[in-house]
Amino acid sequence: MVRLLIKHLPTVASKEITDTMTRISGLRSRDIVKEVKAVEQCQSRNGPRRVLGASRDEDEPIRRYRRIEQLFRLFQGEASMSMWNDTKRHFVSKQLENLGPVKLAGFNSRISEDIGRRSCARNTRTQILHDSVEWADNLNGTKIYWMNGMAGTGKTTIAYSLCERLDDTGQLAASFFCTRTSRECSEARRIFPTIAYQLARYSVPFRDALCGVLDKDPDVGNLSTTSQFRLVLAKPLLEAKEKMSKSLIVVIDALDECNDPHPVKDILDILFQFAADLPIKFFVTSRLEPTIRDSMMSRIAARDCSGSILYLHEIEKSPVQADIELYLKDELQDLLPAFCADIEELAEQAGNLFIYAATAVRYIQAADKIFGYKRLKIILEVNNTSKKGLFAIDALYSAILSAAIHDNTLKPEERGIIRVVLWTAVCICEPVLTNTLAALAGLDDNESTISALQPLRSVLRISEHNNLVATLHASFPDFIFSKERSQEFFCDRSSYDQFLARRCLEIMGTQLRFNICKLGSSFILDDEVSDFKERVEAHISPELFYACRFWAGHLTQGPVSLVESIYAFLSQRLLFWMEVLNLRKLMVTGAMISAKVHMWLRTANVSPDMIALARDAQIFVGNYATHPVSASTPHIYLSALPLSSPTNLIRLTYLPRFAGLVQVSGSLMKRIDQASLDVWLSRHPIRSASFSTDREHVALGDDHGTISVRDAHGGEHLVTFRAHRKAISSIAFSSDATLIASSSHDHTLCLWRASNGSLVSGPFKGHNSRVNSVSFSPDGMHLVSGSEDWKVRTWATSGILDCQLLLAGHAGPVRSVVFSHDGMQIASGSSDHTVIIWDAIRGTLLRTLRGHIGHVPCVQFSACGTFVVSGSNDCTIRMWDTHNGTPIGNPLQGHSHQITSIAVSPEGERIVSGSCDRTVRVWHIASGELIAGPFEGHTDIVRSVRFSADGLRIISASDDKTVRVWNAQGKAQCDANHSFDKLSGISSTTIPSDGAYIASGHGDGSIRAWHIQSGSQVWVWHLHHAKSQHIVLLTFSPDSKYILVAYKDGVSRVLSVQTGKLVGDPRRFSPRKSIADYPAVLSSDGKRALGTSSVGGCRVLDLWDLQANRLVSAIEDDDDTHFRQARFVANDVRIATCTNTGRIDFWDSYTGRHTAGPFHLDPGSTSELPQF
Repeated sequence: MVRLLIKHLPTVASKEITDTMTRISGLRSRDIVKEVKAVEQCQSRNGPRRVLGASRDEDEPIRRYRRIEQLFRLFQGEASMSMWNDTKRHFVSKQLENLGPVKLAGFNSRISEDIGRRSCARNTRTQILHDSVEWADNLNGTKIYWMNGMAGTGKTTIAYSLCERLDDTGQLAASFFCTRTSRECSEARRIFPTIAYQLARYSVPFRDALCGVLDKDPDVGNLSTTSQFRLVLAKPLLEAKEKMSKSLIVVIDALDECNDPHPVKDILDILFQFAADLPIKFFVTSRLEPTIRDSMMSRIAARDCSGSILYLHEIEKSPVQADIELYLKDELQDLLPAFCADIEELAEQAGNLFIYAATAVRYIQAADKIFGYKRLKIILEVNNTSKKGLFAIDALYSAILSAAIHDNTLKPEERGIIRVVLWTAVCICEPVLTNTLAALAGLDDNESTISALQPLRSVLRISEHNNLVATLHASFPDFIFSKERSQEFFCDRSSYDQFLARRCLEIMGTQLRFNICKLGSSFILDDEVSDFKERVEAHISPELFYACRFWAGHLTQGPVSLVESIYAFLSQRLLFWMEVLNLRKLMVTGAMISAKVHMWLRTANVSPDMIALARDAQIFVGNYATHPVSASTPHIYLSALPLSSPTNLIRLTYLPRFAGLVQVSGSLMKRIDQASLDVWLSRHPIRSASFSTDREHVALGDDHGTISVRDAHGGEHLVTFRAHRKAISSIAFSSDATLIASSSHDHTLCLWRASNGSLVSGPFKGHNSRVNSVSFSPDGMHLVSGSEDWKVRTWATSGILDCQLLLAGHAGPVRSVVFSHDGMQIASGSSDHTVIIWDAIRGTLLRTLRGHIGHVPCVQFSACGTFVVSGSNDCTIRMWDTHNGTPIGNPLQGHSHQITSIAVSPEGERIVSGSCDRTVRVWHIASGELIAGPFEGHTDIVRSVRFSADGLRIISASDDKTVRVWNAQGKAQCDANHSFDKLSGISSTTIPSDGAYIASGHGDGSIRAWHIQSGSQVWVWHLHHAKSQHIVLLTFSPDSKYILVAYKDGVSRVLSVQTGKLVGDPRRFSPRKSIADYPAVLSSDGKRALGTSSVGGCRVLDLWDLQANRLVSAIEDDDDTHFRQARFVANDVRIATCTNTGRIDFWDSYTGRHTAGPFHLDPGSTSELPQF
């Protein structure tokens, strides 16, 4: 049937359908033929073999026939699903492209030719390839094959050869070859989306299942690594499992060449957790880097492979030299047979390093036959006379560089050019064009750079396709950066990075300019400019783009230098630099760069003025990066500059250079850096908040047991649901942003779907008192909880409700728990004043940290995992070394009340803290300085603080029923004490007759007094134990010595202006339990007061004798109107009232008797009492 279909395929109109059906038919035909041959082999047995295997042979054909039947069903399903129309094809193609796949990552992509990637030489590596193919064909074998080895052992070449063989048999589902030569091919976070893309183009059932996921979440390619795997691989694979072949292989090569080790570890953890349940296998190669090795070994030690057995494959040494000799003779056959013995000696010197042989071949082949022999002799002589302890590859590299640089035909300056080109090529952050390399090396022309590259082609790759320059193999930078190994060719990375930083600053100094892309109008968004991309390409050169992105990376690799150049950049070219990054859609990167430079300068011995300029640059860039106005680059000048704080040094430096900008002034502008970016209201006090890792959502838990998921940018409610019967104490997003964990005073934990609030797992029961804290492990597979019952427990998120580990060691309630970033440790803070670090795998206590003299309600690990941060009721923040438990530096002090929450920024250089003093503060970890805040605005305890995933924003949640969003780049107040221009949460103010003070009432019921002239705070008085904090009247006494404050609960207090102390006992202001916001007024002699309340649906005006503390009269209106205003008039003898209909009456202020009226204001008037 399959062969018949293949015969008729040429008549099908669609080429895509033809290609798909041909591949499916070929694959199924191969599988079916394989099964038929197995059945025939069973049936052909005779004699003793047939007798001995009779029982087994009876079952074997049945199993094989069932497999053949299954393969036919798979073929039919795939064939029918491949018939789809052009409209659907276009839509699906667009969906898949939105994953952001790296198309150069395939084993046979265009870049393979550029970097010289190839298959094994004929008749080499045969046993390894045979074992690999056998593993691939074994349907019951392990799901992961990990091939490891030191640099140069030929891992990539073997992986390439395997891909070729699997591709020929139709088993290669996807491949991702990591390489530092391509920036996108070295980004670990793009591996899973790329594999999903290739799988979707390979398998129709998988493609349809994946499209179902993308219909619901088209931006899934931008999520965290764990989330990507679950949504774009695991979910569609499991859904299409029964319709897919079981012999499909995914190849991932050179994981060690990814630029960030953390996602690499995540990838390995994820594969070993989930691979066993998936219908595909994974072939992975890497060096034995510590991060990779530790991850593998920890999985073995913990036996946490979820059914997938770790297959450690140490590349064997015995046949390697024979393979290398075959390879050398094949590549250097022009030198045979005359120099056969020399080639054999070269193979012996190569040991088991194929990179040695490959580098030698490139060096020898760069010359003609005669000079090729001389180069062969040079290599052999260098190795024979090399110093003891020098590796063979080191000797080879030294020989190549010596021949290149010490060539007698070169002039001294030419040798210098070769050296600087070499060092620049190994120090750059990404492959660059030859003219960019020339600019970074400080060379005047491109020709001299190209000439200098020619003798270095054995160690550097110059792409024939795009002229990009990069190191040929990862072992070469290792060599060149080691003084012991490279000796005279050694490159001091730190000092050369400083050179490259200076070159970047010089390039920006000459090429940056105002309106670099000549945009015509600020009314048009960048993306709406018709030729926007062409303008960017034309006006932003490759070397300028490199300099704008990487100058800070080079700068901060070494000691502080170039201070004058940095100052010139910040004071003269900062806004032009922002233009380039904004035009290239990298403004968030710009904010991170500015923060990096600021933090770096803080650790150095530079002037305070320099640090202040860098700090204000960070604030300015961060503000613009997080604001929607960044969609239009001209608004760097038109909006961001004039609307920045009047004290910001960037504004003060640049604003005078521009004419015609809007002028903005006022007291609000003075504290704009301290103002919250947004305020979200809640019905209940909020106990905990959490940012999702994709920066899109914020989850909030309140004391009513409700969870709310909001949009992180505008605060709009997305999902709200009742999660617990009692208050929620803690809330956390999983690393993939799909799940929310909550803990509660009802003694339980629960796991929720973030998208709709549905219960995923739980309630988890085990604690016998309220649960104070919950946290996810980095891989999202575990939870840890801490409780008032003094215990720490861990749980699986897979649906098993039983506790995994019970950690006992605290002598008091556990207030906070958190996993380390590698998931190997847990930290817990307790009311027993200690922090304990636990082994997360075994549950053993590793060390106890002592130093706090109060409860420890919050702990966090640093991003690098080398230290723990804790906040305490003793008003301090402490840092501890996780390895030995010793304190790091001095405690951070500044909060006036207990610290309730802390968080460490994503880059690991800042700490944010929230406190019962109602402020939020940001600290620099290295120096311990306050670098932003205190941010004021909350009127009650700050319960939770968190950084956004990009570190640019902070959210704080409070008992005042609000969430505030702050700019994490804000500056520290020069004077942390309150001043009059920093008022926040004001509900009322009043000024006495002598004009010396101002009194302000706040939403939390507190009263503050201020000096009029200085604006400084004199005192603050806090309201305690009141039913209502709402102020209905605040006024000075006639002699300006006292302040009267009345609250909504009908109780008043008298405070001394001089001391802020309560004078006498609280007194009733009204006989009612609750009085209205208005009208409330005091007589000029301070002896009588008016307050309004509602009685039986009618408004009543109560006349109260403050001295006698009794009700004089209750003035009731005789219609359905309400009192709008009331005032003592005629030397306090009369009371004038006005209703909302404009009716005016007069009353005796001593008895409450009606004396005159009603009088009516003119229709259409404002219903305000006239002055009498």
